[in-house]
Amino acid sequence: MKPAARVAEPTGADQVVRRGTAADAEPLVSLLASAFQEDPVAVWIFPDARRRRAALPGFFRALYDLSLGGDGVWTTNDLGAVLLTTDSDTPEPAGYAERLDAVAGEDREALRTVLGLLDAHQPAVPHHHVAFAGVAPDRQRSGWGALLLEGFLRHCDDQGLPVYAETSSASGRALGHRYGFHPRGSAIRLPDGPTLQPMWRVPHARH
Repeated sequence: MKPAARVAEPTGADQVVRRGTAADAEPLVSLLASAFQEDPVAVWIFPDARRRRAALPGFFRALYDLSLGGDGVWTTNDLGAVLLTTDSDTPEPAGYAERLDAVAGEDREALRTVLGLLDAHQPAVPHHHVAFAGVAPDRQRSGWGALLLEGFLRHCDDQGLPVYAETSSASGRALGHRYGFHPRGSAIRLPDGPTLQPMWRVPHARH
């Protein structure tokens, strides 16, 4: 039996971090929908697995378009990872809330609850917000996600803007600490569901 092929670490010009475009939407939305199929918050919103599989592509397409409107989609040149971000001035597309309601269907109230709690914790000062991050299954734990996050954070540091994020896992908190994020305020607790910890990163001086 041959040993399993090892995915190479992303290096040099082979893995350029760039802004995502409308043309990238289909593969990147598919990546996110697959990555979040068993996410605790996604399961809380869409408890039925079949409904969740049906809803997540439309949900992430709406969020992709929101981020795209503010030039906040980040990816690699092989589309192996994606970061959806917004900032304080990102415009909400016309009909955005109605679009999310339609995607969620009978789970719309749960989705509204989550979005309402997240909005209530958003900082009032200008900042960038990391909404969602996903890495292709064959690229996980191989440095692609870190490469993408580092590129985005360099952009934030160049702008002198802080970064806000939420995480529902210990591994997410550990990754945040690695890149200069610290807990901000109280945890966001979903009724009879998972907890999300708000995280905050002040801009770092570039040398």
